[in-house]
This record gives sequence, structure tokens and C-alpha cells, in this order.
Amino acid sequence: MNYIKYFKFYMKLTRGKLPILFVINIVAILSQMVAAGAFLTVIQYQNATQNRITTIVYDLMSMIHLQTDGQKLAFLLISATIAFFISSIILMFSMAYSAYLQSLIYIELQPESIKKLVGSDFEFFQTQNVGAVTNIIVQQIRVVAQSFKQYTDIILNTLFALMYIVLPFLLNPVLCLIMLASAFPFLCFMKIANKKSQELSVQNVGEISRLNAIIIQMVANLKYLKSTSTDDRVLPRLAVSTHKIAELIRKVAFWSALSSYGMMPFAIALIAVLIYWQIFVLGIPMTEALVTLAFLYAASQKIMAIPSSYQKFLTSAGSILVYEEFIDKINANSENSDQKNLRKPSFSGNIVFKNVSFKYKAGKEPVLKNISLTILSNSSVAFVGGSGAGKSTLVNLITGLLKPTEGEILISDLPYYQI
Repeated sequence: MNYIKYFKFYMKLTRGKLPILFVINIVAILSQMVAAGAFLTVIQYQNATQNRITTIVYDLMSMIHLQTDGQKLAFLLISATIAFFISSIILMFSMAYSAYLQSLIYIELQPESIKKLVGSDFEFFQTQNVGAVTNIIVQQIRVVAQSFKQYTDIILNTLFALMYIVLPFLLNPVLCLIMLASAFPFLCFMKIANKKSQELSVQNVGEISRLNAIIIQMVANLKYLKSTSTDDRVLPRLAVSTHKIAELIRKVAFWSALSSYGMMPFAIALIAVLIYWQIFVLGIPMTEALVTLAFLYAASQKIMAIPSSYQKFLTSAGSILVYEEFIDKINANSENSDQKNLRKPSFSGNIVFKNVSFKYKAGKEPVLKNISLTILSNSSVAFVGGSGAGKSTLVNLITGLLKPTEGEILISDLPYYQI
């Protein structure tokens, strides 16, 4: 996953407030590290064997002139309790702030997407799948906003995993290096599983868009379907699309479960082997070995939580990709009009077509060719013709939704491109 790309994406949507969330979480992690160091010293209190962590804590207590065992023990317990208390408060605030940023993203995306769609070229809009557009604006934007939580969960779990790895690394650097090296094959497997999940997620979003299009068309033409008894032509398409979505959901769930929980037993087995090696091969005291085990187990829990959050994010990543492609298409087909130089027309004069021709971008031949006409003000005009004769195109040209390929349209002697 391109963390930098998504960081820039969410940075823009949160209006530059994303780093504040990371700073809050880092402070919480540092508080927990202080608490863990204090509790570790309590567990190994008056132990003849000292490690790097307990040495640092004892030096700190000497600096503040704590003399008696009672004072030292009370200081350690109070410090650990306060640190955990502060960390809990900060983490609760972090969750509230994360929810605030998520709501900010939704507020940023929804109106902006609709605004861009309204400002897009009408001819481009006519070529779009109504179901796909509706799905993106209503459903996928909500998923994109929700994906922010999964993204921040990945970062938070990674930071906590690093904290729980740093502490045992200070206790036994060689052991931690062996564990990290042993984890490399698992990381390769998770990369493969994550790539597969992302591909399936993108396919799922596309299939949902197609299903929405079928449903919207069915509802819009329900009267026709009932009167002509032709619903049996549409229902099989609906069933096929539904089955495809169900199959994709099952595949995504399988790869997510495999990545999230399939590696956990191997991680625990690895920790057990390393602890046995510590006690019976290296001769490390039981207390220190168990403390190391506790830290490594906590680290493994956070590490195992990363794929779970990652899988949830990848499920949403398909929506992000679809949304970005949608916005890129809208931006590439936006109406490039200079609002400052436009004028408000007077509707008291005539509408005049001068040698107007129009051809759709996807068409080979002009729909209208060399049309010249005058529609008098305060008059009613009817356009009559067969299907495909160009009646709707002509009306869309009059209303300014479409722009002539050749020729000029005026209202009250003012060209349309100046309106």
C-alpha cells in the first residue's frame, strides 16, 4: 500500500489536520511506554539482574533522591498508574478526534462531488451509467469516508507494535532481531493476500455499480415492464449480477480471514520457541523471560491487528480508486467557462440559430446539420419528428446544455458562449 499517497489524500480531505491525530497517538504511546517501564521495574524490583530499562528507571529514581524501598515502590506504582490513566484519556480523545475527521471527510467529499458533477459537460454526463454515478455519490463516498478509520487504525497499531517491540529489544536485542527475521516470510504472504483482496474489492465496487444501474432502470421503467410483461428479460440479469457480488464477498472474506488470523498460530509458536531458547539455552532468568514474552505477545497482537485493519482498508480502497477515477473523468470533462466574463442574458429577444451543426463525440455523423432558424420571443414552438431525428438534441442546444459543433446560437443578439 502506498502510505504516502493515501496520507496526501486524507491530508487534503481533512484540511491539513491529520498530523494532529498522529501526534495525539504518539503521546499516548509514549505514556504507555513509561507505564510499561515502571511496571517492569516493579516486577523485577530488588532483582540482582538488571537490564537497560530497569537501569534507566533506577538512575531516574536516584536523580530525584528516592532513598527507601517504600518510596521507590510507591513512585513506580504511582507513575505507572498515572501514565496509563493519561494514555487512556488521550486514546479516548484520539477516537473522538478521528471520528471528527471522518465526518469532515464526508462533508468535504459529498457536496464537492455533486458540485463537480453539475459543472461537468452535459454531453459527457449523458454517456455515464446512471447507476454507477448514483452508487459512487451515495454509497462509495460514504465508504471512502469510513476508510479513514481503517487507515488510522493501521498507523496506530503499527506504532503500538513498534513500542512493544522496542521494549523487549532493550531487554534482549538478539532475540528481537531473530524474531523480526523470522517474520519476513509471513510478511511476504500477507502482501500476496492483500493484493488479492484489493483486486477483488475493485471488482466488487464495479459489479455493485452495474447492479445499481439495472435496479434504477427497472424502477424507472416498471410501468412499461408490467404492461408488456417483459420483466423476465431483466430479472436474469439481476440474478447474475447479484450472484457475482455474493461470490466476490465470499472471496474477499476468505482472503481477509486468511491474512488476519491464519498467521496468528505461527506467531505464537515462534514466541514460545524463542522463550524456551532464552530460559534453557541462554540461561536468562524466568522473570525477565516472562516479561519479554508478555511484550512480544502484546506486539504480536498489534501486529496481527494490522492485517485485519489493512484488509478492511483494502475493501474500501476499491471505493477510493473508483472515486478518484470518477473525479478525474469529471475534471477532464468540466465546462471550461470563465464566470467573470459571462453576462446575464435578456429573454425579451429572439433565439436565433445560424448554420448550427452538432455531432456527438462518440458519433460518426452530425445529428443536426446547418440548422438556421429563429424562435420569436413570447412564442411557443413544437418540434415534430421521428425517434432519433434530433428533437432532444435541438432542445438541449436551445437550453445551452449542449454546445454547437459549428455555427452560432444567440438570444437577444447575445451569443450563448457569452452567457
